[in-house]
Amino acid sequence: MISPAGSELESLLANYQSGTHQLAYDHDLGAWVGQIGQQFAGRFSIIQTTYPRLDPAVHYAIFAARKAVEAANWGKKIKDYGILIGSSRGATHLWEMAHDRWLETGKLSPRTSPTTTLGNISSWVGQDLGQMGFLSSHSVTCSTAAHALVQGAAWLRAGMAQRMLIGGAEAPLTDFTLAQMKTLRIYSQSGPSSKWPCRPMAKNDATGMVLAEGAGILAMEAGDAVQAKAFVIGIGYGQELLNSPTGIDPMGTGIAQAMQMALDDAELEGVDLVVTHAPGTKKGDAAEWHALRTVFGDRMPCIANTKWLQGHGLGASAAWSMALGMAAMQSGTSLRTLPYLDSGRQIQNKPEKIETVLINAMGFGGNCVSIILAAPSQL
Repeated sequence: MISPAGSELESLLANYQSGTHQLAYDHDLGAWVGQIGQQFAGRFSIIQTTYPRLDPAVHYAIFAARKAVEAANWGKKIKDYGILIGSSRGATHLWEMAHDRWLETGKLSPRTSPTTTLGNISSWVGQDLGQMGFLSSHSVTCSTAAHALVQGAAWLRAGMAQRMLIGGAEAPLTDFTLAQMKTLRIYSQSGPSSKWPCRPMAKNDATGMVLAEGAGILAMEAGDAVQAKAFVIGIGYGQELLNSPTGIDPMGTGIAQAMQMALDDAELEGVDLVVTHAPGTKKGDAAEWHALRTVFGDRMPCIANTKWLQGHGLGASAAWSMALGMAAMQSGTSLRTLPYLDSGRQIQNKPEKIETVLINAMGFGGNCVSIILAAPSQL
């Protein structure tokens, strides 16, 4: 991955356990955001120099995809894997720059269309890796990376592939994108001096969401991979019936359905940890909390969340949540509680060791996905 909290599972976990967020107040944008730090400048500049005409979202995807393939030991000789990498917003920077130029001059570069299509992400990842298998890009708003895993698992279970590279990439930190979120009244209005600009699952103290840039890519294999960091043992999905494009079911029926389906698929009654989708919005967080109570009742697992730490990566966010779950399983210790909460939703069980993790993802349009990962030691 490449994210405001780092590019390794170890750095993500260390930043999480420190209880100090990695968000920054951008005075030009007039908002809190999750930005890619200078620690990536050297390695990332090589990708930018190699592909100067591509959007940052594609650069982030290439960076993370290279890391995933290297970690999986696929090497340069393996060319048969599929690629399913999506995005909520796509080539945001290039699209807005091209539109501004068109309004000012009436002219466009001939590269505008091919470099701003959604398929541009997986296509260039495939080009960079020299991959010859099936590839596709998709957008299912904020649950995009989770949907990529569902589709990747389907390919593997069907025997249509033995390896899949899946995930999401996002570069949404532009004036126009932030203006859209602010117009919805779901963006954090915290000022520059705020200690906690984003507080997911904070009941009546919700601040709103904070957007972040980056990518999260996972290498998936069928069978018992020796180097596996986790196994996918449960998949669930649900769809809420909405009355408006921005609505949400206050009872959380869709995500409750997805969680129960994933538990049934894994043949489990509970898990050690839930990494919530909760973006820090009052209605969205409340709906997910109600769904958790519906599914788990008094057996509430330990609750975690990445968005207070590094922001909402939209299409990449579910991959970051999966990364936190894998990091927690590898560490052999429990995660700290959400550092800004003193009571209320802080009530949870804290297992000494995390061996099963449920990851939630929700998006505009009422789509919901739940994934259950298990530590290799459990299988």
